[in-house]
Amino acid sequence: MKSKNWKLEKEWKDSYYKTKNSLYKHKNGLRLIYSNKPDSSELNITYTILGGSYFEDELNVPYGTAHFLEHMICKPNNLLKSDAAIRKYKYGNRQEPSLKFNANCNYNTINLTADIHKDGWEKSIKFLYHTVDYPTVKFRKYIESEKKVVIAESMRYKRDDRNPVLVQNKFLLGEKYKRYQKLSLGYPESISKITSKDLEKYWESIHNPQNIIISIQNRGEITKNMLADISSIAQLSSKNQKEEALKIKLLKINNDKFKYKCFRNKDAQDIRLDFSFWIPTAKGEAYTDEQYIENLLKNLARSAMKLVLHKRLREDKKLIYMCDNYINGFFPHKNIAGIIIDVELVNLKLVLDEVYSMFYGPEVYSPFYRFLRSREFKIWLEDRISQDLFMGNIDYDRNYAYRLGLLALTDYTPYIFDYDKSKKLIRDIKSKKVYNYSKELFYNNKPRLFIDSPYKSKEIEEVIESSNFGKKMLK
Repeated sequence: MKSKNWKLEKEWKDSYYKTKNSLYKHKNGLRLIYSNKPDSSELNITYTILGGSYFEDELNVPYGTAHFLEHMICKPNNLLKSDAAIRKYKYGNRQEPSLKFNANCNYNTINLTADIHKDGWEKSIKFLYHTVDYPTVKFRKYIESEKKVVIAESMRYKRDDRNPVLVQNKFLLGEKYKRYQKLSLGYPESISKITSKDLEKYWESIHNPQNIIISIQNRGEITKNMLADISSIAQLSSKNQKEEALKIKLLKINNDKFKYKCFRNKDAQDIRLDFSFWIPTAKGEAYTDEQYIENLLKNLARSAMKLVLHKRLREDKKLIYMCDNYINGFFPHKNIAGIIIDVELVNLKLVLDEVYSMFYGPEVYSPFYRFLRSREFKIWLEDRISQDLFMGNIDYDRNYAYRLGLLALTDYTPYIFDYDKSKKLIRDIKSKKVYNYSKELFYNNKPRLFIDSPYKSKEIEEVIESSNFGKKMLK
């Protein structure tokens, strides 16, 4: 679709989710992702700003300013002049659909989301326009009353040294990237210092077209009138236009040394072991063949690891109830591949030693690497490849376009994934490739071990340091 204000930069199809996706760029630099989902009866719009709490230090405002701003721009505006008017506008009736609107703030972004029936385009666009066009002079009117709400919300969360997520972030990041080690919402003492000038300054700094992407999932092709409507919203950020966008610094962390951290959690029922590894993410707009293959190998290696851990620790040794693996994409530019094992204190030493023998001891004796060399593994691998080649139905995903937009905005990983190309490449995956990749991921990397338990740190440390795992890894 041609438009004087928009340039079509990319088009691609997702053959698995059944969408046609388009990336447009406005003349002021703001970008738009449009996903045409032919079988959808919903319209999903997200206005994403790269301006979460990560940037508070850089912009010299109190902690919690980004989250407070997210609250404030949802207050009564030039169109809807009271909370009652906002509620009434969102209600549906027998002539028009109900509008669900939500705002959220995290470390990296602020998001404004509208979900409505596909016939609710004008209603949702009008609401979003006046939210984005918030008259900042009204910050002074509502700041003190809303401050009480935001402080009350922040008090629901445990503070730094009592919050397991923040303690683990600090353990993983060390002295770097300290904003990720503090509550995104801020603290009562920092929120109380936020002024209307802080909110205005922050809004003007982040509401730069270069920092914004609008993501839309809808049925049907985008029209000139729709592009004109979105352009009216896009132009609201032009007054804050700057040559460069805000950027999140690259994470410069590696797996060169084993480290562990004990966290005493009095609410925990048993011990949770979280072994994690930093792994780089793919870069670029679209995955290359090499990146598709690495992604496939990573998933296969992690699945095989979980299978062997479960069989060895639960079925054979009866030492645990649960183990799992995960990929954490929370941090930009690097992911965390993790292994989680829940274990009782009496079995902790045995489990640690089993983990060492599986992933870090001599390969010839390792149950994991023996499995990867076995005929059983080849049969399992064929089954896993079959699951990827013959995938079943996929549910409707309201956040589909939003995730594409987030990746395009932040450059975390490529936003264009070609399912057909991935299917073609997985047919060439051999057991030897999985074996070599697993060695690279596990054997040649030193994990971070975070232990969440109800016990005193000294009790856990004594077990770790007396175990074969601890003696070998702490050398």
